[in-house]
Amino acid sequence: MASLSTLRVLLPTLVEAEESSVTKLDTMIVTGSAQPTQPHQSTQSITTLNAEQIVPLQPNRVTTILQQVPGLHTDEMSGRSGTSSVYLRGADPNFTLIMLDGVPLNDSTNQRGGSVDLSTIPIDRIDRVEIVRGPLSAFYGSEAMAGAINFITKSASTGSSFRLLGEGGRFDYVKGLVQTGGSLGPLFANLSLSHTQNGEQIERDSFLMDSAGWNFSLQTDPSFDIQLNGQYTDSTVRSFPEGSGGSELALLRETERRKTQEFLTGLSSSFHTPSGWQQQIFLSVTRRLQDVSNPGILATPTTFALPPADFETLYTRFQARMTTTWTISPKWKVSLGEQLTHERGKRNGTQDLSSFGGSSTQPDDFAIQRTLGGIFAELTSVWWQKLTLNSGVRADISQGFQPKITPRIGAKYQLLASIQIRGGYGRGFKLPSLSSLGDPLIGNPSLQPETSVGWDLGLDYHTVDERFTATIEYFHNRFRNLIDLDP
Repeated sequence: MASLSTLRVLLPTLVEAEESSVTKLDTMIVTGSAQPTQPHQSTQSITTLNAEQIVPLQPNRVTTILQQVPGLHTDEMSGRSGTSSVYLRGADPNFTLIMLDGVPLNDSTNQRGGSVDLSTIPIDRIDRVEIVRGPLSAFYGSEAMAGAINFITKSASTGSSFRLLGEGGRFDYVKGLVQTGGSLGPLFANLSLSHTQNGEQIERDSFLMDSAGWNFSLQTDPSFDIQLNGQYTDSTVRSFPEGSGGSELALLRETERRKTQEFLTGLSSSFHTPSGWQQQIFLSVTRRLQDVSNPGILATPTTFALPPADFETLYTRFQARMTTTWTISPKWKVSLGEQLTHERGKRNGTQDLSSFGGSSTQPDDFAIQRTLGGIFAELTSVWWQKLTLNSGVRADISQGFQPKITPRIGAKYQLLASIQIRGGYGRGFKLPSLSSLGDPLIGNPSLQPETSVGWDLGLDYHTVDERFTATIEYFHNRFRNLIDLDP
């Protein structure tokens, strides 16, 4: 195994802030529920990783962070330049909803069922990670059959900061980073630029990514705030195709090239009153343009198992969600919401089918769009300051599919100050990907949604300072109507 040496130049972070202006707030979980809650008050199976846990790891990619989480598995095809996937509770990667600041990253036009390639998520902006296990369609609708992972970036805050980082090492490794933050009156901002390059650490592979990120926050009144978060990435990678056998076993020694440009942004506003009424609006846009040149995969020295292909895909998602929450009393809290999602996918490309007895080139084009609308409700009640009950239900309607109703219920009981027992049950569903519906060669427009049923029981322990936590958990998931290629 080759070793990697690096040279790092770091300008320490400069921070200016008055101690009196900084207020430490309790961490609130914002993933998987319409009602943000503290980690140990939730009825769900949740793991959080904050900056104090992430920084000592010195991660160079997000999979390094996720490898610290039990009940979760990651893999990387062909190292840094290959596709990186996450398996939550053993479920396929496309059954997990991946988000950046609440903006979905799943691409329904790719040939992996909509799963996310984690290698293209810049690591330096990540401040916190929230992992919620179990079916979450009662809040998110389609895509979260196994759970959700939300990467939360460094927020705009008081004071000013500046960070400059440069690294270099073997295999043409180069990394540069500039981060700055500050405020102007009620406007707070955090901006970052980064460049990452890897050469042939594994034979014939390469990785190049440039990214820009932004976080803005405007608070003109204690009861009202607006936040704008976003990111742009431009990456070019080369690696042996997935399923080819990699650098060790691939019969065809040509590599696949993937060039991806991704823009995503989310705008949220929150308003609350002293009487316990709160309204939140969240708007997001995702646009991903990818150009792929795949040399194909050989089954024998003269026979292709997968034909050569060249294609360009464009995926766009618009999403709007409004949630209203009433804290009726210390015992009761209810939320109502609605969500509208519109997806558009387009692919232009060709496949060389000459080795399969077809014409030398076959068009592989499709253009498809759909709209999904959903309404949801969530109710939480607390009894004797020990028992928490949570229930939710959502109804979704999408063009060309039957309406779907997905419930979820959960309960938590505080046995001792540091020990709690919890359990939950839920159902999930996932619409067929745009690629599986529209692909002219292997697609099937008659496909129906995949579904899941899951339940879990858990016992959690944590010390007062929360430096040590332990969980014993049993879960059961069942997936139906799975979509896969017919060999």
